[in-house]
Amino acid sequence: MNLKSLFYALNRDTRFIAVNVVILFMLLNLVAQRMAWRLDFTRDGLNSVSDSTEKVLSRPGQPILVEAYITKKLPGEIYGELQPILYQLDEIERIGGSRIRLHYIDPTDEDERAKAERRGIQGIPIEQAKDDEASVRMGYFGVYIQSGEQSAIVDLVDQGRIIGDFEYRFLREVKRLTNKEPRSGIGFLQAPGSLQTTVWRRDAPPEKTNMFAFRSIIEGDSGPWTDVMVAEPVPEGVETLIVTGLPHLDEKAQYHLDQFLMRGGNLLLMVRSFDFQLSRPDPRLLQMGFASGGGQASIEEMPLKELNDWLLAYGLELKGRILFEPALAAPELDIEGNYLKRMKNPSWAVYSHETGNFADDPIFKYTGQVILPWFSDVQFNPNVQPDAKYRTLLYSSDGVIFREAASLALKDMQRMGSDPADLRSDRPLPLLVEVKGRFRSAFFEREELPVKDEKAKFRPGQQSGTESTILMLGTPYVVSDIFLRNEQNMQIFQLNAAFLAGLLDHLQGDTDLLAARSRIPTIPLLEDPPEFIMYFLGSAFEPIFQWFHILALPLLLGLYGWRRLARRNQKRGLTLNDDAADLEEDRPDSNQENLK
Repeated sequence: MNLKSLFYALNRDTRFIAVNVVILFMLLNLVAQRMAWRLDFTRDGLNSVSDSTEKVLSRPGQPILVEAYITKKLPGEIYGELQPILYQLDEIERIGGSRIRLHYIDPTDEDERAKAERRGIQGIPIEQAKDDEASVRMGYFGVYIQSGEQSAIVDLVDQGRIIGDFEYRFLREVKRLTNKEPRSGIGFLQAPGSLQTTVWRRDAPPEKTNMFAFRSIIEGDSGPWTDVMVAEPVPEGVETLIVTGLPHLDEKAQYHLDQFLMRGGNLLLMVRSFDFQLSRPDPRLLQMGFASGGGQASIEEMPLKELNDWLLAYGLELKGRILFEPALAAPELDIEGNYLKRMKNPSWAVYSHETGNFADDPIFKYTGQVILPWFSDVQFNPNVQPDAKYRTLLYSSDGVIFREAASLALKDMQRMGSDPADLRSDRPLPLLVEVKGRFRSAFFEREELPVKDEKAKFRPGQQSGTESTILMLGTPYVVSDIFLRNEQNMQIFQLNAAFLAGLLDHLQGDTDLLAARSRIPTIPLLEDPPEFIMYFLGSAFEPIFQWFHILALPLLLGLYGWRRLARRNQKRGLTLNDDAADLEEDRPDSNQENLK
């Protein structure tokens, strides 16, 4: 038999083909194992890492020792939650190459447990129950990282739960170990009317005018912020200054901010045009932490005019109106009757790539959603600063509703958008605006400066070799502490905190962790019924829908039971008639009549 005949016979042999398929599959796995990528079909990419890992680990630096102290013998549900972290550690080792030395350690004996505790990883008691007994043993869940003489620990359990952002925490510690400048370069303006960053009081819930939690997170990531007093010049170490609320800025404060821009500083403006008081919540909601409903909102005209007088020198203006997005409203819980119910909150707008509200900009490359609470729009005039470029980064929908006064209570906003008298915009409105380039001072034509003896230091324009950026957002409540009152709104805080931290990274010029930080599950929107149904039913849709759910199942069961009984009785009736006919035929009189 020649080779041609042999190959022809083998190609028709199913066993030979099956063996080759198995061998090919194993070879492909061996090749893929050595590659620095892996396909991940999970919804949120839990089993893989983002582009941030490659950015951080591809830079030259000292070798990094990674020791993962993870107990292996665990209940199935705990091990299932740890599995994505193990996959991510494998990916980190592949991408890091020779720079990463990864060791898995299962502390099963006394020496290994003692080593874990010397590294700073403490054991956690794990309860295991069997058929007739219960036992408690120590489990270890931590990753030790060492680069040179510096070391750090990433705890895999936080507040009794397996962490869901291991990649971000790992890369944050790696950057911290290799960063020679621990200062953040971020300042926070302390002015009358601005938000606060004060520590929470034990006897009071988190407030809407406080953003202590966000500040704590960013300071933990990139170093402490600098508090900038409104009457003093911005310190030299500050590169990006955050301005919040509806601040009162006299001419002296405006001058200091102007000169901060002229020297190459950046401004992140999160400002408001209206104010409101939180409505008194239902006591039942308050016990569960759901108490973020708003009261009557109105425009603060005089403070807003003062703010815009300052902003107009840079071509910006905050419009005095309250915006609502009924079609893109965030869900919020409220009580109706004796039951919790998810309702739309049109004053909290959910924007994403799917809704088409993001500009084509790297800032939004990894952003899942942004939720803007209690917001207004921003307008700009590019002719005011001809050497700067104006861009809209975030738009509203083209049917956004605007009012000058409105109730922000959930129940009052449920009819928002159904009233023909609602004022709607005929175009998308700018919500986040960027102005970047070389600025001209707002005081360059002034003969007298607000600060004495400043003529020699005064900069009429941008300092040579520098450019500045202003980012302006029409709400200061994006990362307000009020979102921390309940777990329902905690996810909104996490999404917004990731986005705002990305804006700060963009202004600071360090976007290494942008992708890893943004891997947060998005929130689902509440869908409206089809338009044709609402056209015919209108306001009657909700009660009809409720009564349908109440009565539909009993009616269907009743119809089904009646049908069964009718069919059974019908069959019984046919059987009785047939038996009666048979008996009639068997009667003697009947037989005699038949014989006749």
